[in-house]
Amino acid sequence: MDFRLDPEQQALRTAAGDVLRQHCPPQRVQQLWADGCRCDEVLWSELGQLEWFGMCAPESAGGMGLGLVELSLIAEQLGYASAVGPIVPTLAAGAVLGRAPRSDLVDTVLCELVAGKQRIAIGTQRQDPMVAGMDADRLRAQAHRNDLIISGMLPFAPWAKEADAILIPLTHPSGGAGMALVDSRAGGVSVTPLGNIDGGTDWGHVSFNDVVATSNAWLDVDPVWVSNVQAISAAAEILGACRRCLDISVEYAGIRHQFGRPIGSFQAVRHMCADMYVGIENLGSVVAYAAAALEAGTDSAGTFTAIAAIAASQVGTKVWTNALQVHGGVGFTWEYELHLHLKRIMALQGVLGSSDSHAERILASAIS
Repeated sequence: MDFRLDPEQQALRTAAGDVLRQHCPPQRVQQLWADGCRCDEVLWSELGQLEWFGMCAPESAGGMGLGLVELSLIAEQLGYASAVGPIVPTLAAGAVLGRAPRSDLVDTVLCELVAGKQRIAIGTQRQDPMVAGMDADRLRAQAHRNDLIISGMLPFAPWAKEADAILIPLTHPSGGAGMALVDSRAGGVSVTPLGNIDGGTDWGHVSFNDVVATSNAWLDVDPVWVSNVQAISAAAEILGACRRCLDISVEYAGIRHQFGRPIGSFQAVRHMCADMYVGIENLGSVVAYAAAALEAGTDSAGTFTAIAAIAASQVGTKVWTNALQVHGGVGFTWEYELHLHLKRIMALQGVLGSSDSHAERILASAIS
């Protein structure tokens, strides 16, 4: 499998980076954090006009029909810019809805998503120490005439508070595993915010108390596949944030002088920057391969997704640690850009879940 980027994909990544540098500079992100804003409405409107949200939606719904490799490229650039808002999950939702059997509900939501008028969160019910103590009341559905009655709790749903709809993993009353698209403002839906270190993201857990959804809200889409898409997207965002940490660290090492010399001339600082670079390049290869494998539907896609998740967590920690060392004490300060990216990496590590849970997936696949 050739997972090298073709010219169109390279152009897409470059164009996305150019747009975000223009509309999402660090100063604006800082101001959004200071204002407590969880979604950059100006950026959202601009991306809607550029038809970004239809990138992964099918062409039959007005989208571009791009794949998961392209999704990972966009997520990387959003991570580099530390963009504020549920942009990545909404893009991923286009791919999820594109795999679902067509219905009036799916068509309507896709059209609104492509137009930038629908914000969608993707929740998880993973068994993971990161959400320990919040998974006792599992989601369940009962059939009632032509409707589904949904009850239980979704322990972890990034962006649920900002979303117009939430994609949730749900077993159909007949026994099939799939996803359900639920209006976040429907009666019986309650979102409880969860604190996190990143001022530009939003976490929550969602309670469903006899929520009524139409029968076509249930989507015949593999929730494991959706979880893999979510993991690759988060790993790609971490990759982008790591690249930004390296870039600003190298720049700082060139202008900060000590003992009459740029600190970048000292071997210890060089080694830290080199270690960051090597880790980032390795992570980039792993994320690209995992996205290509999932797009191709290979049997090893789940394993490579788990590897990418572990690599993103490990490399992310190494990069933000080294970046702080290069910057010294000013790296912790609000005035410097670095804190935006290290906090984004930490938050996305929470979205990925624990490395142990992913290692267990790899082991289970190896011995099965």
